[in-house]
Amino acid sequence: MKRLLILVAALPLGACLETPELAVPPEIRRVQVLGVHVPQRLRHCRTEPEPLPDDATVGDIARHHVDVAAAGQDCRAKLKAVDGLLIAAERRAGSHL
Repeated sequence: MKRLLILVAALPLGACLETPELAVPPEIRRVQVLGVHVPQRLRHCRTEPEPLPDDATVGDIARHHVDVAAAGQDCRAKLKAVDGLLIAAERRAGSHL
């Protein structure tokens, strides 16, 4: 029984003897840097309102919901504008290749 236990305990160690083959990363042939200026106004989103207190009224909750939705819309609109700047820069860079 003791021999069997030693044999079973030693089996997982056999996997450690092999050296894993590491994948060779592909050769980098070209580096392209896109010079994109992102205006300061697009770098920050409207802050999300603080959580409401436990005694908030239905009117408080409604206004809070509108404020949360507005903050989310502000961020989505700014992200879309930044994405447009990046796409335009990629197109300009592609036309110079």
